[in-house]
Amino acid sequence: MTLSLTPLAINDIFGDEGMLSFVLPGFQPRVPQVEMAQTVAHALLAEENGIIEAGTGTGKSLAYLIPGIIHALTTKTRLLISTNTINLQEQILDKDLPVVKALGIEFRAILIKGRGNYICLRKLSMQNISHDSALLTDDQRAFARLAQWIGFTKTGSRSDVEFRVAPEMWEEVQSESDTCQNRKCSYYRDCFFFKSRKDANEADVLVVNHALLCTDLAIRSINDESNGLIPEYAVATIDEAHNLETAATNHIGFKFAHRQFVKNLQRIYTYTNNREYGKLPMLAQRVQLMPTIGNLAQQDILNRLEGVRLELMSFTAEYAELANKVFHALEYQERKRIQHGDQCPVALQEIIHFLLQRGRQMQQMTASALSFTAMSLEDDEYLSELQAYVNRFAGYIDAIDQFTLWENSTLVQWYVLDRENFQLVTSPLDVAPILRETLFNRVKSAFLVSATLAVGDSMKYVEKQLGFVPQHERILPSPFDYARNANIILPRLPEFDARLPSNDQKNISRLIAQVAHALGGGVFVLFTSQLRLRKVAEELRPNKLPCELYVQGELPRHELLRRFREGTPAVLLGLASFWEGVDVKGENLRCVMIEKLPFPVPDEPLFAARCEAATRDGKSPFMELSIPQAVIRFKQGFGRLIRDENDRGSCIVCDSRILNRRYGKIFLRSLPIQQPIACEPDEVVQHLLR
Repeated sequence: MTLSLTPLAINDIFGDEGMLSFVLPGFQPRVPQVEMAQTVAHALLAEENGIIEAGTGTGKSLAYLIPGIIHALTTKTRLLISTNTINLQEQILDKDLPVVKALGIEFRAILIKGRGNYICLRKLSMQNISHDSALLTDDQRAFARLAQWIGFTKTGSRSDVEFRVAPEMWEEVQSESDTCQNRKCSYYRDCFFFKSRKDANEADVLVVNHALLCTDLAIRSINDESNGLIPEYAVATIDEAHNLETAATNHIGFKFAHRQFVKNLQRIYTYTNNREYGKLPMLAQRVQLMPTIGNLAQQDILNRLEGVRLELMSFTAEYAELANKVFHALEYQERKRIQHGDQCPVALQEIIHFLLQRGRQMQQMTASALSFTAMSLEDDEYLSELQAYVNRFAGYIDAIDQFTLWENSTLVQWYVLDRENFQLVTSPLDVAPILRETLFNRVKSAFLVSATLAVGDSMKYVEKQLGFVPQHERILPSPFDYARNANIILPRLPEFDARLPSNDQKNISRLIAQVAHALGGGVFVLFTSQLRLRKVAEELRPNKLPCELYVQGELPRHELLRRFREGTPAVLLGLASFWEGVDVKGENLRCVMIEKLPFPVPDEPLFAARCEAATRDGKSPFMELSIPQAVIRFKQGFGRLIRDENDRGSCIVCDSRILNRRYGKIFLRSLPIQQPIACEPDEVVQHLLR
């Protein structure tokens, strides 16, 4: 086909009797899809940016992929597509890109994964694998299976492994940038990672997830000259763009994680069950067996390495004692922001001081010993890996340094305590300048795309939070007939009273049971609190439902969704990740119930800091931050209801603030239904669409 982005050419693809109708069974032209494709094409030709909200069923992916790929081919540049979820990645790779190729457009596309997804052949070869299976430990059996697997795999990717490999086993053999010997490695020609990067450099379309994209941006924000993790691209399309700020916040910053720090220490040196492990004793053995090193130099190296070993033993023991104090001093799942030193618990202050003083000395001593060793032992793989682990050690100390910059108003620090782990986190207060500099200013065109970007009829909130300046803004409605196939019901329930939470839980569980009995199942209930979810589940357990009850946390997420999607109609209670990415069509999902408006948790460290910044700027944190975030989340929850043109159902909002507060109108204006039904709780059933 002729590669053109003129309005006529776009219409010839997406319009009545267009090319898509010949290659896509059941294709029907959709006005919003044509408008979106025209907007993308126009912006690409003008080297401009666009932000587009397009409702469910628009066909967003094809609307940006087809013009984007045509532009990449005609300009001989690359197109980057970033998504937040694996589901959308799979849709693009397995469904949408084959459709584009069916149009006669020849291009190369590749999914770029993080380096740790690939096996390192050199590391696998270093595992002590006996040919006698009877002599193998459980760990060695896992490595032995991987050694057989590499003879069959084409990608070397962990996702292609058809047997279970424990995470800690994979970590021992995964590809890593700082331990890689690059062209000096004897396995370089067969390296799966470098093969994947060669394919990426030859591709026209790069598909990544937000996590990898933001990790790449974090590297570039520190070092402008870095090649990063992703090849250069001229156009970036960010799908599921409502998640980009969170992804950037999570990956741009500094984090000290106790568990990873200990694991890194063990890779350097550990003494367990009367045996030494780690790269340090391996390096010492290597030095002893090197005849080319003179006796004096050899003994000098061994003395230095022994000094490091003794210091590490002392350091590790003292660190373990201080870490135990932290676990005893802090509460499980405690998450607290630190604004100045005296807010930091004493146990944390002690371990921070220890790491900044003794840890820095330990790192410098080890680095010095390894530099001296390198003069006599050049290009040794044990030495290079040990140097990499010592550099990581230094990175952890740097993260502690950043954590103590409490007076820096551009940073937010907090600690988190989980099972057998604690983390000290430092994040930028505002990711907009970083995204603007490392992403949007680097490309000729950028597009933010999602079904949920607008608050009311404005996308200014997302634009401000991401530092995005679009020349094109479009809010395109879904082609689905919401007026006919969906309604929104607002029962006048009593407002939540924190003094009497059990009353609220009884009201919600009673309403869930009534709806489930009326519909026979197919009810999806979204919560904002794990505690309230549990209490409602307890209320419903004693045979109050006519169908199966599934509760988040009782089974893995994918298994819960599989049963809810494929089994007989049921009731599913979910929170957090269940507000988006759930795609259940037909009878198994006929009602979405929203228990509370999804406002952000006010004392969440980063959100609290951003609220304070808004107040300092003379703005209302509630209107500037809380409302927009809640509306976007609310729209995501509502979006679970109608997934194709044949779906039909009701959304019940159980939070009467949507009726009683002025801001309730902002939530309602953001939905594609114009006439919500306000009623008494006992009238809800009669308004259900069936």
